[in-house]
Amino acid sequence: MRKYFKRVASMMLALAMSIVMAFAVPGIQSHAEKSYNEVEYFVKRMYQVCLSRQPDKAGLNDWTNKLKTRQITGADCTYGFFFSNEFQAMNLCDECFIRSLYHVYLDRNPDAQGMANWKEALADGATRGSLLTGFIESAEFTSICEFYEIRRGDGRWNDKKTVITGNCVKCGTENKTVTDFVTRLYNVCLGRNPDQEGVNDWVGKLKEGMSGADIAYGFIFSREFQEKSLCNNDFVEYMYNAFFDRGSDPTGKADWTGKLNDGATKGTIFSGFVGSQEFLKLCTRYGISAGAKDYSASDYKSVADCKACGSQTAEEHVHTWIDDVKTVHHEEEGHYETVVVEEAYDEPVYEGHYICNVCGIDITASGELLGIHCIGCGSGYHVDDVQIDTIHHDAVTEQKWIVDKGAYDEQIPDGQICTGCGQKK
Repeated sequence: MRKYFKRVASMMLALAMSIVMAFAVPGIQSHAEKSYNEVEYFVKRMYQVCLSRQPDKAGLNDWTNKLKTRQITGADCTYGFFFSNEFQAMNLCDECFIRSLYHVYLDRNPDAQGMANWKEALADGATRGSLLTGFIESAEFTSICEFYEIRRGDGRWNDKKTVITGNCVKCGTENKTVTDFVTRLYNVCLGRNPDQEGVNDWVGKLKEGMSGADIAYGFIFSREFQEKSLCNNDFVEYMYNAFFDRGSDPTGKADWTGKLNDGATKGTIFSGFVGSQEFLKLCTRYGISAGAKDYSASDYKSVADCKACGSQTAEEHVHTWIDDVKTVHHEEEGHYETVVVEEAYDEPVYEGHYICNVCGIDITASGELLGIHCIGCGSGYHVDDVQIDTIHHDAVTEQKWIVDKGAYDEQIPDGQICTGCGQKK
Protein backbone atom coordinates (compact mmCIF):
# COMPACT_ATOMS: atom_id res chain seq x y z
CA MET A 1 0.00 0.00 0.00
CA ARG A 2 2.85 2.40 0.86
CA LYS A 3 4.44 1.79 -2.53
CA TYR A 4 1.10 2.50 -4.20
CA PHE A 5 0.72 5.89 -2.53
CA LYS A 6 4.36 6.72 -3.25
CA ARG A 7 3.79 5.96 -6.93
CA VAL A 8 0.63 8.08 -6.99
CA ALA A 9 2.49 10.96 -5.33
CA SER A 10 5.25 10.82 -7.91
CA MET A 11 2.72 10.76 -10.74
CA MET A 12 0.99 13.82 -9.33
CA LEU A 13 4.34 15.61 -9.04
CA ALA A 14 5.13 14.72 -12.64
CA LEU A 15 1.76 16.11 -13.68
CA ALA A 16 2.44 19.35 -11.81
CA MET A 17 5.85 19.68 -13.39
CA SER A 18 4.38 19.20 -16.86
CA ILE A 19 2.57 22.52 -16.43
CA VAL A 20 5.88 24.30 -17.00
CA MET A 21 6.14 22.73 -20.46
CA ALA A 22 4.85 26.01 -21.88
CA PHE A 23 8.32 27.29 -21.09
CA ALA A 24 10.08 24.04 -22.07
CA VAL A 25 13.66 24.22 -23.28
CA PRO A 26 13.91 23.23 -26.97
CA GLY A 27 16.17 20.22 -27.57
CA ILE A 28 16.43 19.27 -23.90
CA GLN A 29 13.95 16.88 -22.33
CA SER A 30 12.04 18.08 -19.29
CA HIS A 31 12.40 16.33 -15.94
CA ALA A 32 8.63 15.65 -16.10
CA GLU A 33 9.10 13.56 -19.24
CA LYS A 34 11.27 11.03 -17.49
CA SER A 35 10.21 8.01 -15.47
CA TYR A 36 10.26 7.94 -11.70
CA ASN A 37 13.58 8.37 -9.83
CA GLU A 38 16.07 8.22 -12.72
CA VAL A 39 18.97 9.90 -10.93
CA GLU A 40 21.21 9.19 -13.89
CA TYR A 41 19.02 11.42 -16.04
CA PHE A 42 19.41 14.28 -13.56
CA VAL A 43 23.16 14.08 -14.14
CA LYS A 44 22.80 13.72 -17.92
CA ARG A 45 20.88 16.99 -18.05
CA MET A 46 23.71 18.73 -16.18
CA TYR A 47 26.13 17.67 -18.92
CA GLN A 48 23.70 18.73 -21.66
CA VAL A 49 22.70 22.08 -20.16
CA CYS A 50 25.98 23.21 -18.60
CA LEU A 51 28.64 21.66 -20.83
CA SER A 52 26.61 21.28 -24.06
CA ARG A 53 27.72 17.70 -24.52
CA GLN A 54 26.85 14.13 -23.67
CA PRO A 55 28.42 12.74 -20.48
CA ASP A 56 31.49 10.57 -20.45
CA LYS A 57 30.80 7.21 -18.80
CA ALA A 58 33.19 7.66 -15.87
CA GLY A 59 31.86 11.12 -15.01
CA LEU A 60 28.23 10.03 -15.33
CA ASN A 61 28.75 7.02 -13.07
CA ASP A 62 30.68 9.04 -10.48
CA TRP A 63 28.10 11.82 -10.13
CA THR A 64 25.18 9.36 -10.18
CA ASN A 65 26.72 7.14 -7.51
CA LYS A 66 27.46 10.07 -5.22
CA LEU A 67 23.89 11.34 -5.52
CA LYS A 68 22.30 7.92 -5.01
CA THR A 69 24.46 7.17 -1.96
CA ARG A 70 23.82 10.69 -0.61
CA GLN A 71 27.51 11.59 -0.47
CA ILE A 72 26.54 14.89 -2.11
CA THR A 73 23.37 16.93 -2.54
CA GLY A 74 21.68 18.13 -5.69
CA ALA A 75 23.08 21.59 -4.91
CA ASP A 76 26.61 20.19 -4.63
CA CYS A 77 26.25 18.50 -8.00
CA THR A 78 25.07 21.66 -9.76
CA TYR A 79 27.86 23.69 -8.17
CA GLY A 80 30.39 21.14 -9.44
CA PHE A 81 29.24 21.74 -13.00
CA PHE A 82 28.74 25.53 -12.89
CA PHE A 83 32.17 26.16 -11.35
CA SER A 84 34.07 23.44 -13.21
CA ASN A 85 37.02 24.49 -15.34
CA GLU A 86 35.17 23.25 -18.44
CA PHE A 87 32.13 25.43 -17.76
CA GLN A 88 34.12 28.52 -16.78
CA ALA A 89 36.22 28.22 -19.93
CA MET A 90 33.02 28.98 -21.87
CA ASN A 91 33.15 32.55 -20.53
CA LEU A 92 29.36 32.84 -20.58
CA CYS A 93 27.96 36.35 -20.64
CA ASP A 94 25.49 37.27 -17.88
CA GLU A 95 22.44 36.47 -20.01
CA CYS A 96 23.67 33.04 -21.10
CA PHE A 97 24.72 32.23 -17.54
CA ILE A 98 21.27 33.15 -16.17
CA ARG A 99 19.60 31.17 -18.95
CA SER A 100 21.59 28.09 -17.90
CA LEU A 101 20.44 28.59 -14.30
CA TYR A 102 16.80 28.63 -15.41
CA HIS A 103 17.27 25.45 -17.43
CA VAL A 104 18.97 23.56 -14.59
CA TYR A 105 17.02 24.74 -11.55
CA LEU A 106 13.59 25.65 -12.94
CA ASP A 107 13.47 23.34 -15.99
CA ARG A 108 12.32 26.14 -18.28
CA ASN A 109 13.38 29.20 -20.23
CA PRO A 110 13.56 32.51 -18.35
CA ASP A 111 10.71 34.97 -18.41
CA ALA A 112 11.61 38.52 -19.46
CA GLN A 113 11.11 40.11 -16.04
CA GLY A 114 13.08 37.40 -14.24
CA MET A 115 15.98 37.74 -16.68
CA ALA A 116 15.99 41.51 -16.20
CA ASN A 117 15.98 41.21 -12.40
CA TRP A 118 18.87 38.77 -12.27
CA LYS A 119 20.94 40.79 -14.76
CA GLU A 120 20.36 43.87 -12.64
CA ALA A 121 21.51 42.00 -9.53
CA LEU A 122 24.79 41.06 -11.28
CA ALA A 123 25.27 44.63 -12.47
CA ASP A 124 24.84 45.82 -8.87
CA GLY A 125 27.68 43.60 -7.68
CA ALA A 126 26.04 40.25 -6.93
CA THR A 127 28.34 37.28 -7.53
CA ARG A 128 27.43 34.38 -9.77
CA GLY A 129 27.74 32.14 -6.73
CA SER A 130 25.02 34.14 -4.96
CA LEU A 131 22.70 33.59 -7.93
CA LEU A 132 23.14 29.84 -7.49
CA THR A 133 21.89 30.22 -3.91
CA GLY A 134 18.76 32.01 -5.09
CA PHE A 135 17.90 29.33 -7.62
CA ILE A 136 18.82 26.40 -5.36
CA GLU A 137 16.36 27.57 -2.72
CA SER A 138 13.50 27.87 -5.23
CA ALA A 139 10.36 25.75 -4.95
CA GLU A 140 10.96 24.40 -8.46
CA PHE A 141 14.40 22.98 -7.70
CA THR A 142 13.14 21.59 -4.40
CA SER A 143 10.44 19.69 -6.33
CA ILE A 144 12.96 18.40 -8.86
CA CYS A 145 15.17 16.99 -6.10
CA GLU A 146 12.16 15.38 -4.39
CA PHE A 147 11.19 13.85 -7.74
CA TYR A 148 14.57 12.12 -7.99
CA GLU A 149 14.68 11.34 -4.24
CA ILE A 150 17.96 13.19 -3.75
CA ARG A 151 18.77 15.71 -1.03
CA ARG A 152 18.45 19.26 -2.30
CA GLY A 153 21.09 20.88 -0.08
CA ASP A 154 21.70 24.60 0.27
CA GLY A 155 23.66 27.24 -1.59
CA ARG A 156 26.74 28.43 0.25
CA TRP A 157 28.82 29.96 -2.51
CA ASN A 158 27.92 33.66 -2.28
CA ASP A 159 31.58 34.67 -2.55
CA LYS A 160 32.27 32.63 -5.70
CA LYS A 161 33.03 34.61 -8.83
CA THR A 162 33.80 33.56 -12.39
CA VAL A 163 36.95 35.03 -13.88
CA ILE A 164 36.14 36.01 -17.47
CA THR A 165 39.00 35.45 -19.89
CA GLY A 166 37.33 35.72 -23.29
CA ASN A 167 34.13 36.15 -25.27
CA CYS A 168 30.97 34.14 -24.62
CA VAL A 169 31.17 30.86 -26.55
CA LYS A 170 27.38 30.52 -26.75
CA CYS A 171 26.32 33.86 -28.21
CA GLY A 172 29.61 35.56 -29.05
CA THR A 173 29.10 38.53 -26.73
CA GLU A 174 32.34 40.45 -26.25
CA ASN A 175 32.88 40.14 -22.51
CA LYS A 176 34.94 42.39 -20.31
CA THR A 177 37.95 40.23 -19.38
CA VAL A 178 40.62 40.33 -16.69
CA THR A 179 43.06 41.38 -19.39
CA ASP A 180 40.80 44.35 -20.14
CA PHE A 181 40.77 45.23 -16.42
CA VAL A 182 44.58 45.31 -16.27
CA THR A 183 44.91 47.12 -19.60
CA ARG A 184 42.51 49.77 -18.36
CA LEU A 185 44.66 50.42 -15.26
CA TYR A 186 47.71 50.86 -17.46
CA ASN A 187 45.80 53.29 -19.69
CA VAL A 188 44.11 55.32 -16.94
CA CYS A 189 46.70 55.27 -14.17
CA LEU A 190 49.97 55.23 -16.09
CA GLY A 191 48.78 56.81 -19.33
CA ARG A 192 50.25 54.14 -21.56
CA ASN A 193 49.60 50.74 -23.09
CA PRO A 194 50.81 47.78 -21.07
CA ASP A 195 53.99 45.90 -21.78
CA GLN A 196 53.30 42.22 -22.42
CA GLU A 197 55.35 40.97 -19.48
CA GLY A 198 53.56 43.32 -17.11
CA VAL A 199 50.05 42.50 -18.27
CA ASN A 200 50.77 38.75 -18.14
CA ASP A 201 52.02 39.08 -14.57
CA TRP A 202 48.97 41.04 -13.34
CA VAL A 203 46.49 38.82 -15.20
CA GLY A 204 48.14 35.75 -13.68
CA LYS A 205 47.73 37.22 -10.20
CA LEU A 206 44.03 37.92 -10.84
CA LYS A 207 43.44 34.37 -12.06
CA GLU A 208 45.10 33.09 -8.89
CA GLY A 209 42.61 35.07 -6.79
CA MET A 210 44.26 38.44 -6.11
CA SER A 211 41.61 41.11 -5.59
CA GLY A 212 40.93 44.06 -7.84
CA ALA A 213 41.82 46.42 -4.99
CA ASP A 214 45.25 44.84 -4.49
CA ILE A 215 45.96 45.02 -8.22
CA ALA A 216 44.89 48.69 -8.25
CA TYR A 217 47.15 49.36 -5.24
CA GLY A 218 50.08 48.03 -7.23
CA PHE A 219 49.46 50.73 -9.84
CA ILE A 220 48.62 53.74 -7.63
CA PHE A 221 51.57 53.16 -5.32
CA SER A 222 54.02 52.18 -8.02
CA ARG A 223 57.14 54.24 -8.58
CA GLU A 224 55.90 55.10 -12.10
CA PHE A 225 52.65 56.60 -10.77
CA GLN A 226 54.35 58.39 -7.88
CA GLU A 227 56.67 60.11 -10.36
CA LYS A 228 53.65 62.00 -11.71
CA SER A 229 53.91 64.08 -8.48
CA LEU A 230 50.19 64.79 -8.67
CA CYS A 231 48.72 67.62 -6.68
CA ASN A 232 45.86 66.70 -4.36
CA ASN A 233 43.27 67.94 -6.85
CA ASP A 234 44.60 65.81 -9.71
CA PHE A 235 45.23 62.79 -7.48
CA VAL A 236 41.52 62.72 -6.59
CA GLU A 237 40.54 63.14 -10.25
CA TYR A 238 42.65 60.09 -11.12
CA MET A 239 40.84 58.11 -8.39
CA TYR A 240 37.47 58.93 -9.95
CA ASN A 241 38.54 57.94 -13.45
CA ALA A 242 40.38 54.80 -12.39
CA PHE A 243 37.90 53.37 -9.89
CA PHE A 244 34.52 54.94 -10.69
CA ASP A 245 35.05 54.94 -14.46
CA ARG A 246 33.87 58.54 -14.64
CA GLY A 247 34.95 62.08 -13.94
CA SER A 248 34.46 63.64 -10.52
CA ASP A 249 31.39 65.43 -9.27
CA PRO A 250 32.15 68.85 -7.67
CA THR A 251 30.88 67.98 -4.19
CA GLY A 252 32.63 64.65 -3.97
CA LYS A 253 35.90 65.97 -5.33
CA ALA A 254 35.90 68.87 -2.89
CA ASP A 255 35.35 66.47 -0.01
CA TRP A 256 38.18 64.10 -0.96
CA THR A 257 40.59 66.94 -1.81
CA GLY A 258 39.79 68.61 1.51
CA LYS A 259 40.72 65.42 3.34
CA LEU A 260 44.11 65.34 1.61
CA ASN A 261 44.69 69.04 2.35
CA ASP A 262 43.91 68.36 6.00
CA GLY A 263 46.60 65.68 6.19
CA ALA A 264 44.85 62.45 5.21
CA THR A 265 47.17 59.90 3.61
CA LYS A 266 46.80 58.92 -0.03
CA GLY A 267 46.17 55.39 1.27
CA THR A 268 43.10 56.68 3.13
CA ILE A 269 41.69 58.24 -0.03
CA PHE A 270 42.52 55.11 -2.04
CA SER A 271 40.74 52.93 0.55
CA GLY A 272 37.63 55.07 0.25
CA PHE A 273 37.47 54.63 -3.51
CA VAL A 274 38.20 50.90 -3.76
CA GLY A 275 35.83 50.23 -0.86
CA SER A 276 32.94 51.91 -2.67
CA GLN A 277 29.93 50.35 -4.32
CA GLU A 278 31.00 51.86 -7.64
CA PHE A 279 34.33 50.04 -7.59
CA LEU A 280 32.55 46.82 -6.59
CA LYS A 281 30.35 47.15 -9.68
CA LEU A 282 33.38 47.90 -11.84
CA CYS A 283 35.14 44.72 -10.66
CA THR A 284 31.97 42.68 -11.14
CA ARG A 285 31.91 43.69 -14.79
CA TYR A 286 35.25 41.92 -15.20
CA GLY A 287 34.32 38.92 -13.06
CA ILE A 288 36.80 39.65 -10.26
CA SER A 289 36.53 40.33 -6.54
CA ALA A 290 36.91 43.93 -5.35
CA GLY A 291 38.39 42.69 -2.06
CA ALA A 292 38.98 46.14 -0.56
CA LYS A 293 40.78 46.52 2.77
CA ASP A 294 42.41 49.29 4.78
CA TYR A 295 45.36 50.85 2.94
CA SER A 296 45.42 54.05 5.03
CA ALA A 297 48.98 53.49 6.27
CA SER A 298 50.32 53.92 2.73
CA ASP A 299 51.42 57.37 1.67
CA TYR A 300 54.02 59.27 -0.32
CA LYS A 301 54.93 62.90 -0.88
CA SER A 302 55.43 64.71 -4.15
CA VAL A 303 59.06 65.48 -4.91
CA ALA A 304 58.49 67.52 -8.10
CA ASP A 305 55.88 69.76 -9.68
CA CYS A 306 52.57 68.15 -10.72
CA LYS A 307 52.94 66.60 -14.17
CA ALA A 308 49.17 66.89 -14.77
CA CYS A 309 48.65 70.61 -14.22
CA GLY A 310 52.15 71.96 -13.62
CA SER A 311 51.33 73.33 -10.16
CA GLN A 312 54.08 73.50 -7.58
CA THR A 313 53.38 70.49 -5.40
CA ALA A 314 56.90 69.58 -4.37
CA GLU A 315 57.43 69.90 -0.66
CA GLU A 316 60.76 70.62 0.97
CA HIS A 317 61.87 67.15 1.72
CA VAL A 318 64.10 66.13 4.59
CA HIS A 319 65.54 62.69 4.10
CA THR A 320 64.99 60.14 6.84
CA TRP A 321 67.73 57.61 6.39
CA ILE A 322 67.57 54.03 7.61
CA ASP A 323 69.90 51.13 7.01
CA ASP A 324 68.91 49.12 3.97
CA VAL A 325 69.57 45.47 3.33
CA LYS A 326 69.40 43.18 0.37
CA THR A 327 68.81 39.47 0.23
CA VAL A 328 71.54 37.22 -1.12
CA HIS A 329 70.58 33.65 -1.84
CA HIS A 330 73.16 30.95 -1.19
CA GLU A 331 72.73 27.63 -2.91
CA GLU A 332 73.27 24.46 -0.93
CA GLU A 333 76.79 23.09 -0.68
CA GLY A 334 77.76 19.46 -0.86
CA HIS A 335 79.73 16.76 -2.60
CA TYR A 336 79.22 13.51 -4.46
CA GLU A 337 80.06 10.17 -2.88
CA THR A 338 80.27 6.76 -4.47
CA VAL A 339 77.72 4.43 -2.92
CA VAL A 340 77.24 0.71 -3.55
CA VAL A 341 73.90 -0.12 -5.08
CA GLU A 342 74.63 -3.86 -5.48
CA GLU A 343 77.45 -5.77 -3.82
CA ALA A 344 80.09 -7.66 -5.86
CA TYR A 345 79.53 -11.42 -6.17
CA ASP A 346 80.84 -14.56 -7.91
CA GLU A 347 78.49 -16.50 -10.15
CA PRO A 348 79.22 -20.25 -10.54
CA VAL A 349 79.06 -21.78 -14.05
CA TYR A 350 77.63 -25.32 -14.28
CA GLU A 351 77.74 -27.99 -16.97
CA GLY A 352 75.92 -31.31 -17.22
CA HIS A 353 78.29 -34.32 -16.69
CA TYR A 354 77.76 -38.08 -16.84
CA ILE A 355 78.20 -39.72 -13.42
CA CYS A 356 78.45 -43.48 -12.87
CA ASN A 357 75.62 -44.73 -10.67
CA VAL A 358 77.89 -47.22 -8.82
CA CYS A 359 81.33 -45.71 -8.37
CA GLY A 360 80.30 -42.05 -8.73
CA ILE A 361 83.13 -41.26 -11.13
CA ASP A 362 82.66 -38.47 -13.68
CA ILE A 363 82.80 -40.45 -16.94
CA THR A 364 81.98 -37.57 -19.27
CA ALA A 365 85.46 -37.60 -20.75
CA SER A 366 85.31 -41.38 -21.44
CA GLY A 367 83.65 -40.77 -24.76
CA GLU A 368 83.17 -44.07 -26.62
CA LEU A 369 84.46 -45.99 -23.55
CA LEU A 370 81.53 -44.72 -21.44
CA GLY A 371 79.51 -47.91 -22.19
CA ILE A 372 82.44 -50.17 -21.34
CA HIS A 373 82.81 -48.45 -17.95
CA CYS A 374 79.16 -48.98 -17.15
CA ILE A 375 79.36 -52.68 -18.11
CA GLY A 376 82.38 -53.05 -15.87
CA CYS A 377 80.53 -51.54 -12.90
CA GLY A 378 77.39 -53.40 -13.76
CA SER A 379 75.30 -50.26 -13.71
CA GLY A 380 74.20 -47.22 -15.71
CA TYR A 381 74.90 -43.47 -15.30
CA HIS A 382 73.06 -40.23 -14.63
CA VAL A 383 73.61 -36.54 -15.43
CA ASP A 384 74.60 -34.05 -12.70
CA ASP A 385 75.39 -30.32 -12.87
CA VAL A 386 79.06 -29.86 -12.17
CA GLN A 387 80.67 -26.44 -11.52
CA ILE A 388 83.28 -25.84 -14.17
CA ASP A 389 84.02 -22.13 -13.74
CA THR A 390 83.19 -18.88 -11.90
CA ILE A 391 82.20 -15.49 -13.33
CA HIS A 392 83.03 -12.51 -11.13
CA HIS A 393 80.61 -9.56 -11.08
CA ASP A 394 81.93 -6.24 -9.82
CA ALA A 395 79.90 -4.13 -7.43
CA VAL A 396 77.36 -1.69 -8.96
CA THR A 397 77.87 1.86 -7.73
CA GLU A 398 76.41 5.31 -8.32
CA GLN A 399 77.24 8.89 -7.44
CA LYS A 400 75.04 10.32 -4.66
CA TRP A 401 74.82 14.02 -3.74
CA ILE A 402 75.56 14.61 -0.06
CA VAL A 403 74.39 17.97 1.35
CA ASP A 404 77.01 19.55 3.59
CA LYS A 405 75.18 22.84 4.06
CA GLY A 406 71.59 23.65 3.12
CA ALA A 407 70.54 26.58 0.92
CA TYR A 408 69.75 29.80 2.79
CA ASP A 409 69.00 33.49 2.31
CA GLU A 410 71.27 36.06 3.91
CA GLN A 411 70.38 39.68 4.64
CA ILE A 412 73.45 41.86 4.06
CA PRO A 413 73.88 45.63 4.44
CA ASP A 414 73.10 47.63 1.30
CA GLY A 415 73.72 51.25 2.21
CA GLN A 416 70.88 53.46 3.38
CA ILE A 417 67.45 54.38 2.01
CA CYS A 418 65.15 57.31 2.68
CA THR A 419 61.83 56.20 4.15
CA GLY A 420 60.07 59.13 2.51
CA CYS A 421 61.23 59.21 -1.10
CA GLY A 422 63.11 55.94 -1.51
CA GLN A 423 66.41 57.59 -2.46
CA LYS A 424 69.44 55.45 -1.66
CA LYS A 425 72.94 56.36 -0.61
